[in-house]
Amino acid sequence: MLFRENIGTKLTRLFLPMLFIMLLSACGSSPEENLPELESQLLPDQESWNSTIIISHKGNKRAVIQAGHMRKFENEGDIHIDDGMIVDFFNSLGDHVSKMISDSGFVNEKREHLTAVGNVELISDSGYTALTDWLLWRNDSNLVFTDAPVELFSAKDTLYGLGFHSDVKLENWTIPYPSGHSYRELKK
Repeated sequence: MLFRENIGTKLTRLFLPMLFIMLLSACGSSPEENLPELESQLLPDQESWNSTIIISHKGNKRAVIQAGHMRKFENEGDIHIDDGMIVDFFNSLGDHVSKMISDSGFVNEKREHLTAVGNVELISDSGYTALTDWLLWRNDSNLVFTDAPVELFSAKDTLYGLGFHSDVKLENWTIPYPSGHSYRELKK
């Protein structure tokens, strides 16, 4: 008789917690009921790998974006790009003028603006290179901007500063707070 009580006590200890867990899970909502809500918050409406986006302005190609991984969320109006981004920029005649490389970025579909984020390099065909943490390109003006620290260099110049405004050819640029050195002679 004593042996049976020990087995009964042991069985009660094993099955009572399991019964309690089953009752708790029966009282709450099932995970399946919350699934559509969670999916809409986490999952993109569209997703692709090794994709190309072409942005034009008044019928002229302005930018060709190569995206390693792309996610589009309809509610935000942005395309999230990660796993590397390469952008080729073109002038109004369709000629290639520069290339931008970054870790990731965003494309605002409504305004067709592009933000490059992480190890951004803008390399012009004319020989200048700009390095920064992030850079915004505006399709309507074909200009780039940042208020982050920037390094701009060519064969004869190395400039550092805070903030940067330029055309995508890196021919007409401004660094509001510059520092650095140049080996060019000043014209008097």
